[in-house]
Amino acid sequence: MILAPISRLQAPGLPESDLTAGKTVIIVGYPHKDGTTEIRAERIIVDGRTIELR
Repeated sequence: MILAPISRLQAPGLPESDLTAGKTVIIVGYPHKDGTTEIRAERIIVDGRTIELR
C-alpha cells in the first residue's frame, strides 16, 4: 500500500493522529498496471469519515 506523504493526507482533513497503530481503517485503491504488488490509495475511510486523496 502506497500512501501520500502525511502533509498531503493532512490537507484534506486527515490528521496524523487518526492513523495510529492498531486503528481500523478502510482503504480504497487500485493496483499498479505494471504488475507490481503496490496498491495506490484513492480514499481512506476512518472513524466514519471519507478522505479523498486524488
